[in-house]
Amino acid sequence: MELWAPVLLTVFGVSAFILGLMAWWGGRWVRVLACILLLPWLYYGQWYGRVLWDIRLIDDAHSLAMQDSILAAIHRGEERLPLAAVTPFAWHAVCEVWAGQDYRDHAELQKVFGPHHPVSLAAADPWADHPYPLFATPQGPYLLQPFFGRFTEGFQNLWRGRTYRQALGGKGYVVELEFAAKPEDSSAQVCFTAEEAWVRIYPEPHWVQEINTKF
Repeated sequence: MELWAPVLLTVFGVSAFILGLMAWWGGRWVRVLACILLLPWLYYGQWYGRVLWDIRLIDDAHSLAMQDSILAAIHRGEERLPLAAVTPFAWHAVCEVWAGQDYRDHAELQKVFGPHHPVSLAAADPWADHPYPLFATPQGPYLLQPFFGRFTEGFQNLWRGRTYRQALGGKGYVVELEFAAKPEDSSAQVCFTAEEAWVRIYPEPHWVQEINTKF
């Protein structure tokens, strides 16, 4: 496990001990307070428990399907495939967005999503060192966290990444998005059609010690 895992377990263990003391030795209102505090403790406890046990237990249906499609592509030996082939939902454009930036007045995003479609990055990690793919779907903007770091050897060696280790035999891969920038505006372009977006897959270089192993 990573460094934060034992720290997290310690925090939950200590908090469970304190709640137990409050419920056992406390008075009536202390016990009532302990029961109230127990509800969020159980919620976050089961969530982080799933994270530590098997990372795939926290995925939604779209993320699971995308991960399985990439695993299947690796087994077939594919090195480059259309992004649309691994995304289990309909979309007509994808935009690279950074969680820490404000895109409310971005002209290209307004053209793709329309002025009445708010672009929400609430699900993105503001400290991430990579942009997120924001898809334009018939239902509106959809922010997908691709979790490409799970295919690296470093993540497979973690307990919660053992499903990927079993599927890939511990061999690490780099998975990344590739876009066909338009020559006339390559520096400013952030949105691409389905025909301009691919997924690249290649063996993890030996000198790479750790790529992103966050969920």
